[in-house]
Amino acid sequence: MPAIITAISAGGRRPRRLSHPVDMVMITVEGAAPPSHTVSASRWSIWEVEVIAAIPSATILGARGHPVTVEVHVGRGVPGFTMLGLPDESCREARDRVRAAITSSGIGWPDKKITVNLAPPHYRKAGSGLDVAIAVGVLVALGAIPADAVEGLAFAGELGLDGSIRKVPGVAPMVGVRPHHDWVVPTAAVPEARAVGHGSIRSIDRLDQLVEAL
Repeated sequence: MPAIITAISAGGRRPRRLSHPVDMVMITVEGAAPPSHTVSASRWSIWEVEVIAAIPSATILGARGHPVTVEVHVGRGVPGFTMLGLPDESCREARDRVRAAITSSGIGWPDKKITVNLAPPHYRKAGSGLDVAIAVGVLVALGAIPADAVEGLAFAGELGLDGSIRKVPGVAPMVGVRPHHDWVVPTAAVPEARAVGHGSIRSIDRLDQLVEAL
């Protein structure tokens, strides 16, 4: 989903909502009030805007699926990887699996601060089934995957350190809470996903193949 950027002009006119899929963009707005880090003091003001990627997925609590939106922000700050939204220990370990899988897929890891929020925040996110959605969110925020390429898609699967994508328990209830999305799941999980999904089910076995397909 492209990030939405709101630009407010100085003359009291209505804000302009702009959309852009990449991590860092330069927006110019005629007549805008110069912010503290403006690089042009002329009629056109220019500043940097950081962008958030949002990727649909789901998690399992007991035997029931619950929808999750994986929000990823890649921006300035001390390099690191922070996860919010009540991840359990196995879910929190995704930060290491995701980093290893991305670098094993031949994509450079950014020297930036990465923040992942698993929304909504009021129930615990368990297991490794959000790995692929987190990796896709990072790659969209970096501009390695176009934002419009993942529109309407949801993702489930565990990442291996070598970039492989593995089946996780409970794919059917995960797909069942987002039945009208097109799901991308490990090949071994396709029959289970098709039993409950109304959209198309796409299979994938490796992260690098997923990036190429998108």
